[in-house]
Amino acid sequence: MSADGFSDAPRRTTPETDLGHSELAAQVRILRRWVIGLVALVTFLAGGVVGGAAIWWYQARQPGATLGLARAIQVYGDPAGRRAYRAALQEGRRASPQLVRDVQAARAAFAEILAQPAATPDAVQAGLGRLRQAEVALRTGLEPRVARALADVPADRRRAIADAILPPARRSKAAEP
Repeated sequence: MSADGFSDAPRRTTPETDLGHSELAAQVRILRRWVIGLVALVTFLAGGVVGGAAIWWYQARQPGATLGLARAIQVYGDPAGRRAYRAALQEGRRASPQLVRDVQAARAAFAEILAQPAATPDAVQAGLGRLRQAEVALRTGLEPRVARALADVPADRRRAIADAILPPARRSKAAEP
């Protein structure tokens, strides 16, 4: 025994408890690399989520190249204008049920032509022609009602709707949602 009361005998250690300074430093370095890597990964993932959310938010506020008339009215029309537009469409459909059935039959016939394993270009073109004729007939009946409904929309809302159905290069700068 030594003078300070500690034994001079070598300590018994196990491989689990006997980590030398260099081994401990190596494990700390490995752990530090993992932490740095995980922080970088989480940062990139968070940036991706935030960036995706920002793009989604921006695109939700800025319509794409163009909107269809129905979608433009939903986005930019006032509530009364949207109701009038929907009422005009419903009234037109109720007034011409045969034209609606003709469009549905033409679509079903066209779908059958497309579903055939050996559809010829002439058959597809004929089916498209019948569908176009039926849709034009229905649209011709609906347009006067829709025109009356759109004429009642306030002028600033009509300008916004008009800009929404135009490509971005042709839109006026005055209409903002």
